[in-house]
Order: sequence, then structure tokens, then C-alpha cells
Amino acid sequence: QYAWYGIYVASIAMGLQNAMASTYSGTLLRTSHLTGMFTDIGVAAGHWLRGLPIDLTRVKLSLLIITSFFVGGVIGAWFFNYLSFDTLYIPAVLTGGVSIAYTTYSKWKKPKEQIEAGIKQTARWMKKVVKK
Repeated sequence: QYAWYGIYVASIAMGLQNAMASTYSGTLLRTSHLTGMFTDIGVAAGHWLRGLPIDLTRVKLSLLIITSFFVGGVIGAWFFNYLSFDTLYIPAVLTGGVSIAYTTYSKWKKPKEQIEAGIKQTARWMKKVVKK
């Protein structure tokens, strides 16, 4: 009967993870599903075979996320044997801890520095997009 709660909590957790990753990456990165990552690797492989330039950063990031999903799945399955659905508390606590740490950090950082850093980051991102 409580198994359904796990499905709902996992769905909410994936939505929060995707929202956080989208917010900090400028909506170029999705982390709750892997289809886009495999597509990016396939596109890069096609470019490589045709001798076209490859966005190595995107390929590395895709491989890192795919590997993290695999390792996280194995570790999650291992913990599930011992903790059952209480295993979901582990990523919940980690995500909550990181969000509290980031919020605390951003409150201590001066707003002017944040704005300048955001402008510089946006400019770097725009240069990358325009180059493609």
C-alpha cells in the first residue's frame, strides 16, 4: 500500500532535480532522463565520422551524467535491499543540504557581485551558442 507513495516522491524528486539543473544550466541540460544525453553523443559521433567539429564539453558532460545515472542506480538498488523505500531519504537529504548551502552562500555574497557574475556567465554562454 505504501509503494505508491514512493512513486509519487520519486516523481517529485526528479521534477525538482530537473528544475534545479535547468535553472543553473540555462535550460541546456536535463538530468532526470537520458534520452537527450544519448542523442548528443550520437550527434557527436556522426560529426566525428564526417570530420566535423565536436563539442567535446557537451560529450564529456553527457558521459558524466550517463555514468552518474548508472552508478546511482546501482548504489540505490544496493541501499534498497537494506533500507527499502527509506532509501529515498538519502537523495532527499543530499538535495536539501545542497540547496540550503547554496541559499546560505548566495545570501552572503554581495548582490552586485552576483549580477556581474551572472552577466559574465550569460555572455560566455551566448558566445558558445553563436559559435555553433
